[in-house]
Order: sequence, then structure tokens, then C-alpha cells
Amino acid sequence: MIDCCIFDLDGVVVDTARYHYLAWAALARELGFEFTPVQGEATKGVSRMASLEICLLYTSPSPRDAHEYR
Repeated sequence: MIDCCIFDLDGVVVDTARYHYLAWAALARELGFEFTPVQGEATKGVSRMASLEICLLYTSPSPRDAHEYR
């Protein structure tokens, strides 16, 4: 008998990619940068930390400035 079953439904039942993109784009706007939907495609299927790195890669004016936002 099965006592427990765990499902990872993110992206299976509900496509949350759009909402993740909107959140990263909002963060970029707060920091004074633009984060486009095309750039947001790179954040699909990666961790939040990796998504932050991607967002900062596209939006930061310099690597030094990007380090300050981490």
C-alpha cells in the first residue's frame, strides 16, 4: 500500500513560466533595468539563484554592479 505520494506540478498542471518572468521583470524594473520576454526564456527550468544570475547578466551595466545586487 502506498502511504504517500508527492508530485511536482510546477509547469505540469499550471504553466507558471509567465508569472516567474513577470516577477523577474518587476525586480529588474525596480533596479532600473529592462528584462524582456526573450531574456526571460533563459530562466525556464533553472533554480531561483540561477534565474537571478541570468536576470543580472542581462540587466546589469557592469559585472561590478551586478555583484552589488546579489
